[in-house]
Amino acid sequence: MRTLKINWLRAGLVLSFFLLIGAFWVVKAMEKKTVKVTSQKELVVFHYASEDTSPGAFADPDNWVEGTSPSTRPCGNGENKPCEKTAIDKDDLESMLVGKSNQNILDDSSFSKRD
Repeated sequence: MRTLKINWLRAGLVLSFFLLIGAFWVVKAMEKKTVKVTSQKELVVFHYASEDTSPGAFADPDNWVEGTSPSTRPCGNGENKPCEKTAIDKDDLESMLVGKSNQNILDDSSFSKRD
């Protein structure tokens, strides 16, 4: 009888240990989901606000300003320049522009162009 009691006690301790580990695992999984939801940011629209069309000018983040969409300032027409680009922030915009030529930016369909 004593052996049976000790075996039940051991089984209970092992079961309690695994239930406790499972509870921690579930809590940790819920924390990860919360982080994903809170890390989403709103997108910002940037407008090309320079008259500069020299090589590399379109890839210069200083030539882009934060604005609204649709733009309150018209993109114009008949000009071969970019108009708008949506990004998370200025750093995200810069990462999209780095290493691109003016023609690469004009050919990229994610940049709206002035017609």
